[in-house]
Amino acid sequence: MAARCPELLIPQTLWVGDRPEDIDPQLLRPDVVVKTNNATSQNHFPGRDRTDRTVMVRRFRRGMARGPWYWRGRLLKPSRQSAYWPIQRKIFVEELVHGSPLVDISVRAVDGHGFLAYCATHTQDQ
Repeated sequence: MAARCPELLIPQTLWVGDRPEDIDPQLLRPDVVVKTNNATSQNHFPGRDRTDRTVMVRRFRRGMARGPWYWRGRLLKPSRQSAYWPIQRKIFVEELVHGSPLVDISVRAVDGHGFLAYCATHTQDQ
């Protein structure tokens, strides 16, 4: 991505791991985002979301768990995000990108090889 779009600010990855309880509490600063590679809508912004560490750990453990999932004794239907099932699940702590119109970088992969990168910029929040 840096070779194709050198003007983009690429966030530094500060930590990668398997368990949310292993994240160093000193990394949970307002200038970072905590996210996973196994689903959408799994981002946690310590500077915006004022939940305590226990709630954050519980949320990420649930998001990292493999099914089947039950709620009140009923089997829940699998997510439409079935492409995430075979990947090795990881949690990332990354620096937030400041001073850039960056909204999202998405990389599509097949058999472990990236084949398409997409960068969205200059979009409005709705």
